[in-house]
Amino acid sequence: MLLTYLDHMKPGDAFLGTTNLDLGSLRERFQTRFQSVRLQPPENEVLAQFLARRWAAPVGITREIAEGARGNVRATSGRRWRIWRYGLGDGLTKGRRTT
Repeated sequence: MLLTYLDHMKPGDAFLGTTNLDLGSLRERFQTRFQSVRLQPPENEVLAQFLARRWAAPVGITREIAEGARGNVRATSGRRWRIWRYGLGDGLTKGRRTT
């Protein structure tokens, strides 16, 4: 089904996919339809600034979250976000430090 979809795409359209697997394990008919691009994780400060804008959160908090995530953007939406948002632990109350 995916191959049919790819074969019927209009010129200029793009299909993006991500994987942690070795691309050599894909069948050749898939390999010939894709171009591999390796992406690097964002630097901590870039991620912290993005999170501060996205959540309207203090950048000091988002820096801590970015450092803990070590470039894993997906990890930022988990536990640390809930700590900041709901004021659970770590001296945080409703998005603000109590100290």
